[in-house]
Amino acid sequence: MNQDRVFVSDKLIWTIKDHKEPIFRIAVNCDVNPSSLSRIINRVETVKESDPRILRLAEYLGLNAEECFECKVAI
Repeated sequence: MNQDRVFVSDKLIWTIKDHKEPIFRIAVNCDVNPSSLSRIINRVETVKESDPRILRLAEYLGLNAEECFECKVAI
């Protein structure tokens, strides 16, 4: 069974890293496990395009959901 998975975009990663708050605080404020966020932004973990964690991050950071995803990976 193939599911399309994606990495988050460079734009989302740089927005998180350049934010005035530390990454840990962003994760907590968005109800995302800080360890999961670390794996996601370091591209160790892929996500689905409808991943609610990424959608919460996008809203919190003022990004469109479409700006947060990059290339697809077949698994």
